[in-house]
Amino acid sequence: MRLARYLLKKNIVKPVANQRGLALLVVLWVLAVLTVIVGQYSYGVRNETNSTRNFRDSAQAYYLARAGIYRGIELLLDNASQKTDPEKEPLLFGVPLPRESLGNGHFSVILEDLSGRINLNLATRELLQLLPAGLDLGEDERGTIVDSIEDWRDEDSLHRLLGAENAYYNALPEPYDCGDGAFFAPGDLLFVKGVDKELYQVMAKRVTVFPLQEDLNASRKKRSNRRRRGPDAARAVRQEPQQQVNINSAPREVLQCLPGISAASVAAILEARKEKAFTSLGEVQSVFQEGYAQAARFITLKSGDYYSITSVGLVDEAGMQRSVAAVVRLDREKKQYTIVSWCDNAVMAGE
Repeated sequence: MRLARYLLKKNIVKPVANQRGLALLVVLWVLAVLTVIVGQYSYGVRNETNSTRNFRDSAQAYYLARAGIYRGIELLLDNASQKTDPEKEPLLFGVPLPRESLGNGHFSVILEDLSGRINLNLATRELLQLLPAGLDLGEDERGTIVDSIEDWRDEDSLHRLLGAENAYYNALPEPYDCGDGAFFAPGDLLFVKGVDKELYQVMAKRVTVFPLQEDLNASRKKRSNRRRRGPDAARAVRQEPQQQVNINSAPREVLQCLPGISAASVAAILEARKEKAFTSLGEVQSVFQEGYAQAARFITLKSGDYYSITSVGLVDEAGMQRSVAAVVRLDREKKQYTIVSWCDNAVMAGE
């Protein structure tokens, strides 16, 4: 108190004339600070709530998509019994199946018989020559791709006329070894001489690699270092060479490869397959507008054992969507299946 009186007496500190104004100013500053704190807290809580809701909806959509995969497997197994039940309608491939509801969402499924694609590991040279068909390439460029694919999948070190082996790949700015074994995935095409990213975008929709002999998980570890594949390269299951593609499941990109086929014929085949599968080559011929005689030797109705299933799960209220793709092998005699490939966040590919 003595200090305060002394300061006032010496006019060092002057009394405030209106204490109410100062109090109001302090209150306003406190309110402003509290408003900022509360606003920041509310913003954080709202973000946290939205994140939790999105996580929940994403998880629900993902498991809806998984349910679609197993629904597709069920349909494939059921379709395998068609021979014992002639009245049963064949399963349609390459077209979206009717969506099915489950819980608070639904899933959509597309099935594909991979026998409708060109098998990089089993296709004959004549069938491989269709792979770059329809692309803006010269004859030598097409020959380079075909020769290089054959060099990549064989186990010797001798290259074909336009192909490539280790001498070519090791001389690249970022060198790596030639495959000298089976193609493990369509993406391996990107490493083959003559194939760039633009060509791969088209070719990837035309090819498959299954079946493979070795376990896929082990193969991924073995092939993580592409620079040296050596004796641990993937091996294709020894089967008869592929000479034809299944017309009932061949995607548009494969149909466009067939010699002599017109755009009108491709459209007619895709449209006919939406209604029912072809049961005879006579039905196929009746749909062709032109070019059947040239394409006939590459066409079959025989199904394979490997199938691609792509499923999209959607939560109705939230609009959240997730997709899953898998490749399964069917054992028709035992009515069993094996999942040989699985990919989350896949792209839903329709016609």
